[in-house]
Amino acid sequence: MEMLESMWQEMEEIEKRWELHQKKIEEFLEADFRRKEQQWEQILKQRDEEWKEEMERREIGLMKRLNTTIKSFYDEQLKRDEEVLSFLEKREEMMEANMLKKAEGFKYIYKEQFKEF
Repeated sequence: MEMLESMWQEMEEIEKRWELHQKKIEEFLEADFRRKEQQWEQILKQRDEEWKEEMERREIGLMKRLNTTIKSFYDEQLKRDEEVLSFLEKREEMMEANMLKKAEGFKYIYKEQFKEF
């Protein structure tokens, strides 16, 4: 009987150690899970920051290209406007010269006509 009691006590001790061991394993797994969860959160935050930086860099690049394109467009437009203005100024000068020639011609004709009188 004593043997049975001793075996029973031994089994109870083994069961207590087993439960303690199981509890330690569960605590370890929970701590490991939390640690890994924190690591993944850090990784995700880091990747999110990297993604934001990349998007900002791309946006800046796009804005620079857009500004360059707009500047080129306005430079071309300004060049065309200057060419048109130059053409109009030359045309005006030619028209003035032409009118002066006509005026000189009329002046000559009127002088000739008034000589008769």
